[in-house]
Amino acid sequence: MLETFDLSLLLGPSNELWVSAYSRHGAVHGVPRAGGNLPSVAELDDMTEDFEDAIQYARPFRGMDVGASLRDLLFGEPEINALFNRGRGAAADQGRQVVVRILAAPARLAAVPWELVLDPEGGVHKYLTLAPDVHIVRAARSRTYPVPSALLQPPLNVLLVLSSPVRWEQNEDVMSFDLFEEKRNLLDELELLQRSDILRIDVEEHPTLENLRRRIGSRRGGYHIVHYLGHAAPGGLYLEDRFGRAALTQAEAVTALLRLCPQLRLSLFAGCETARTPAVSVTLPHEWRQGLSTAEQCVRVSCPTVIGMRAVLPFRTEWLFARFFYQGIASGYAIVDAVRLARAAIRGDEFVGGELLDWAVPSVIAGSDQLGPLLEPPKPGPRSPRPTFAELKFDMVEEDREFFSRLVPLRQAIDVLGGTSPGRILIVTGPAGVGKTALVDRALQDLVARVDCVLYFKAARLRDEKDPVLRLASWVGELLTMFDQRPRARPSELDGPGWWERLLSDLTNTRFVIVIDDLEALSKSDAATQVLASLTRAIQQLADRRGSCRLALLGSDLPDGLIDARASYVSTLRLLPFSWDEIWVWIRRNLPVLTRYGKAGLAEHYTQLGNDLAAWRDLGSRIALQIGEADLQGLVSTIASSRRRTSPANFRTPAPGDVPRTQRALRVAVAGPFIKSPEAFAQAMTRLAAQYAVGGRVVTSDQTTASTLAELLPISSPLANEILPNPRPEADVKKAILDWLRSIEVLQPDIVLLDYGSPVEDEQNEIIARLAASALIVAAAGNEGAGRQVAFPGRMPDVLAVGALTPKGAVAPYSSLDLAGGKPELHALGMLQDSPLGSALTVPDAPGTTFSALLVAAAAALAWSINPARDQLWLRQVLLDSATTIQLKGSQATVRGLNIEQALNLARASAVIDALGKEEVAYSDLQGGVGFSTPVLDPVLLYLLGKNKIGVRENLGVRLYRAVDLGRPTAGSAHPAASPIAPSAPRPEVPSPAAHAKPRRRSNRARPGTNRPSG
Repeated sequence: MLETFDLSLLLGPSNELWVSAYSRHGAVHGVPRAGGNLPSVAELDDMTEDFEDAIQYARPFRGMDVGASLRDLLFGEPEINALFNRGRGAAADQGRQVVVRILAAPARLAAVPWELVLDPEGGVHKYLTLAPDVHIVRAARSRTYPVPSALLQPPLNVLLVLSSPVRWEQNEDVMSFDLFEEKRNLLDELELLQRSDILRIDVEEHPTLENLRRRIGSRRGGYHIVHYLGHAAPGGLYLEDRFGRAALTQAEAVTALLRLCPQLRLSLFAGCETARTPAVSVTLPHEWRQGLSTAEQCVRVSCPTVIGMRAVLPFRTEWLFARFFYQGIASGYAIVDAVRLARAAIRGDEFVGGELLDWAVPSVIAGSDQLGPLLEPPKPGPRSPRPTFAELKFDMVEEDREFFSRLVPLRQAIDVLGGTSPGRILIVTGPAGVGKTALVDRALQDLVARVDCVLYFKAARLRDEKDPVLRLASWVGELLTMFDQRPRARPSELDGPGWWERLLSDLTNTRFVIVIDDLEALSKSDAATQVLASLTRAIQQLADRRGSCRLALLGSDLPDGLIDARASYVSTLRLLPFSWDEIWVWIRRNLPVLTRYGKAGLAEHYTQLGNDLAAWRDLGSRIALQIGEADLQGLVSTIASSRRRTSPANFRTPAPGDVPRTQRALRVAVAGPFIKSPEAFAQAMTRLAAQYAVGGRVVTSDQTTASTLAELLPISSPLANEILPNPRPEADVKKAILDWLRSIEVLQPDIVLLDYGSPVEDEQNEIIARLAASALIVAAAGNEGAGRQVAFPGRMPDVLAVGALTPKGAVAPYSSLDLAGGKPELHALGMLQDSPLGSALTVPDAPGTTFSALLVAAAAALAWSINPARDQLWLRQVLLDSATTIQLKGSQATVRGLNIEQALNLARASAVIDALGKEEVAYSDLQGGVGFSTPVLDPVLLYLLGKNKIGVRENLGVRLYRAVDLGRPTAGSAHPAASPIAPSAPRPEVPSPAAHAKPRRRSNRARPGTNRPSG
């Protein structure tokens, strides 16, 4: 039993606060509370705003000071305090607890964090709602239905709504938190109650209004508990539309749907800000309902008790709350007791507890005094057995689930492998270290209750098998026997393919998932080729059966001919490294303690920690434990060094050899004389990638890291010390350059930067010509001025020569220019002091074509990483087609200027065209195939539609895209042609010429006739 004590706070006509109190022991009405040390309404507004900011940025908050002010406001009146103490004492005598129901109106008073009220009697718990005998809840302003008082009889019907749609808006968070992980934790907590038939839980993972209505209709009497996991905004929830994309559904529509559950007793809206009042202007008396939060709307028309959130919480807080709340409910606790249990768990957590006040964000909105247990404490009884499940996972390394953030691909993988989409084969590709294995592993963890058997192995296990299909069939037969206890022995007359064909019927009639990882291992030897041929036939036989078996194929790039990726039964997911923007969103939602440093303050450390979410979590833990100001750079360096020592060896770039570019990081060779160190240049290129929302890091060859965008080849620059006034002899310089080129050629580079120049050609020609057959060669044009021949090797036809631009965007007077010879083909900023690359230079304030070529080479690496399947001729043309047109002063002639953003957009457009091929592709499949987030993909699609490069039609509510020109672009041709693409986000601070100061002296100190830096 619970003792109720009601408090109402109303705002008078002159912004005066009036407080009333009522209990069965007496009443005090209409007491004005103003003056003295009591907070004014404006001060309460400030407290509310400060509290919400402190939660969002994980800052310690003056909770005790605010709590003392709120205590004085409510209990500073002696009669109210005496009435409360009488009720509290009487409740203690009868073994009851007190529920303080606070009714605050209008919205600005309701927004105050009343959960922070201090206990008038003091105590180690400090806050009243954490006292062992008192709870604080919010009283609903309206309830329009009668409330039954009897305890429910098991089983309780629970609807878990899991909402993780693709987002429409480009500025919305797309990887905020792992809803599937929270669902898993919740179901694990309630498993025993499900097996004891005390709870019956239905999960809706595609919550359109129609699907929710169908769910409710499938349960007689509807549901007793509804739990919403997903995104929300004040006044609404993000459900799905018919395309599977986010639709902000107003609270009125949601609560009207819940009215179809006449026995609904509890709704828990775990979405952020579901208990926060929407920012609407209520000017007329009859509009007061528009100022109610989603939780208040639900109490008004649908459910007597609702729990909502008053601010944006980190994922860990929401996970802790759900876990311990349901643990209490499952044990027969009263609703308010279960809430207090969850608050205590949050407050005691090392990451979101302590001085932080996340525990105060959940609010209980009560429409009645029925806040006790929903059911009797469960008694021991018969339990249904766990579903039969068989699995074999060879070589599986299971990562910590909390570091997973690929929610949109995860949802697609679950749909395919779980059998809820038409696809029967899932292909997952992407560079090493992006989490292909982790994605499928997470999907399998979520599918335990939906599938019967799981087989996972790496392709290398079959590489040395004489009959690889025999080995595969033996594993499948073993799992089928484990599942249904029906032995399956191979007939002696059957070889591997024969036995496989015999097993196919059982296999395809079982909810079976087969995962083959690291398939690139089957494309490196003659023996592997034979294995691949046998495996291809077996896979095709399986693909031809329309059964329950699902197949996942993982690899940096699948071997040719293994499966027709364009087939209608195949779904493809391409994973790319997270960009800094995506990492920042993950940090905001999971590590709010780091947000105090701001996005710009943390961006610098992305060059060291990159996509390693565990490293960011380590940093957040260390910051949380710091007393006083932390040495952020020192902590990052320590963590980065430790992570390099413990990173898996398979993150290394493969050794030189016939390895496709899609299976490794780009290899970049830089001859640069003005680069501080390879490490400094790698970090500078990573900063440039982060600025343009390109995921991954640039690393040196001695680093082991996940999600590598490019690798700097480990050959020392031949010109590193070639700075006047002490130049080496000419012959020594030539020999050093030749030796460097020969060493680079062995390592098979993709991009070679020749940032030096000579007026005469020499023995480099033959080597450079061979390199240009597969690599993009970028060279400085030289600093001899307009009308002068471009320096060697930039004047070679296969070399992309780069001239310099002034800070105002004009061709620099010192930049060599040969209009008749068409050289240089491209120009770029000639001074990088204010560019991300400037931090890696020994002379960042010096202009020269060396620095222009440096910027072009870095931009080329970013563009090629977007579509590594294309060749160097395509990359060269993308840089040229995306360039801006610059008219020469006093002439009708024009030259091209580097446009990094447009080059990246054209690269993305080509990836879309390649993914479409000759088929019609649904939006979700296209997004999975290219690996772009919605903010990146949508502007590219709009551009291609505007240029008539693609078409779109709608079929049964699904948008299908197709390439208008079905012929695939030839190598070296940029497709589509250059034209501005609307940026997917506010244009970044590009190092545009207009952004820089007046150029200083050039750093070209080379003598005529020498191979010297063209700086």
